[in-house]
Amino acid sequence: LSTIVCEQARRLFAAHIAGIDLCHTSADKHEVHGRSYSSKYQFDVPKPSAAETDDSESENEHPDDIATCEFFRSLDQGVMNFSPEQLQSHPIGSSLCQPTSGRPALRGVLVCRLYDGEGQALGAIWLSDKETGDFDQDDQSMLRQIAYIVSTLIVRLNAQEELRHQTELLDESN
Repeated sequence: LSTIVCEQARRLFAAHIAGIDLCHTSADKHEVHGRSYSSKYQFDVPKPSAAETDDSESENEHPDDIATCEFFRSLDQGVMNFSPEQLQSHPIGSSLCQPTSGRPALRGVLVCRLYDGEGQALGAIWLSDKETGDFDQDDQSMLRQIAYIVSTLIVRLNAQEELRHQTELLDESN
């Protein structure tokens, strides 16, 4: 699901990269987590090693996630738009301009937080490298709407997974 959303968002916004990075909490035990990308670049997100897949926490950790990096935690607003120049000069955001083993270097970024129904951050949906100029107000408004829909879907999928899990436990106890 998140891969399809990234692909469609990338095309809709005429961006080279779109991503969804979801936060990982100790209570997060569902399959809706992690990172998804759509990129026009030849770039593959590395698969976890065998050692990482044995450790469930390591499997879900990406130290360069937009959702968990210091840059995202420092954002005060739901939607932030940084041109390539602003991102490069930002004391924390400039680290996003450097490629890592988990993502390519970003040239400008439009990021929107994802929230559950109780105001807790779920993660972020973001775009980078717009094909024609910088992201504008219409892009920000549209990304905010997409973030709301994605947040709603994540909450619903997590609730369905929790219901399935509780049903399995009830079946076992019966």
